[in-house]
Amino acid sequence: MHLPIRALILSSSVQHCSRLRRIALALLALPFCALQLPAQSTSAIPASARELFTLATSRPDFSPLSPLTLPPSPRIADTDRAAFSPATSGIMQNSQPSWRTERFHWRSGMLQGLFFLGIQQGMRMKEEKTRRELDGRFFIDWVDSVNGLQTWSDGGKAFTNYVAHPTQGAITGYLWVHNDPKSKYLQFSRDRGYWVGRMKAMAWTAVWSTQFELGPISEASLGNVGQKPGTQGYVDLVTTPLLGTALIIEEDIVDRYIVGWVERKTTAHGWRAAARSLFNPSRSVANLLRFRAPWYRDARTIDNVPTIPN
Repeated sequence: MHLPIRALILSSSVQHCSRLRRIALALLALPFCALQLPAQSTSAIPASARELFTLATSRPDFSPLSPLTLPPSPRIADTDRAAFSPATSGIMQNSQPSWRTERFHWRSGMLQGLFFLGIQQGMRMKEEKTRRELDGRFFIDWVDSVNGLQTWSDGGKAFTNYVAHPTQGAITGYLWVHNDPKSKYLQFSRDRGYWVGRMKAMAWTAVWSTQFELGPISEASLGNVGQKPGTQGYVDLVTTPLLGTALIIEEDIVDRYIVGWVERKTTAHGWRAAARSLFNPSRSVANLLRFRAPWYRDARTIDNVPTIPN
């Protein structure tokens, strides 16, 4: 029996249906009228299709005008669905670069910070006034030195407080940037990731500066700076992270617009390396602390070829 005839018989047998439902069933049969299938038994329709149609139309809430909800096909097991899921098959994967989700490299960051701290404390040991204060009771003298923090000024020169210490803060901040995959590939911009990374660098610098001034390996513990009134102040604790972060942003601006202009004007490696090193002194020192060339950039080579990973 032709399939269109079967559809008509099916529609006429539903006498209890309303006129609207009969019209809907007739509309459902129209696609079958366009097909001229050879006469064959009902086994030509797959058993699974007949079962699904019977199961769907036998439901008490079935209506041809409502969306037809079918149960999941028994041919696809749950394990097969998991095999074809986007999470396992790689289809429609998040296109976000891997470095956007990578965490801070604490080991290398801490080692570079300790290396920088060792250099600075080693330079302090060359001073007679520092070596003279190494004798005595370590913990008691350290506590007395920390308690000497009561005023803004520490009696130091303006160059030391407002130039040298901010430069120290910029170098320390770049240690964070270089070890934070979310920060080191970003140039100066209004991108939220850039500013979040620089604010994290400022927090890192604040902790590092506090340790340098008051911590167990600090000016207060090694040299007893602060034991004498007027030699310990808040100025370095504030200017080091704040002005240091300002220097980082300033060097980022220079690197993008001035150094970038030089690199567009010349392909000579010498000129490019000199521009990168001289116009970004804090970044250059931070590069040396991780045993890189001063002109090294994480986001591009000396030939200005991008090196940002996918």
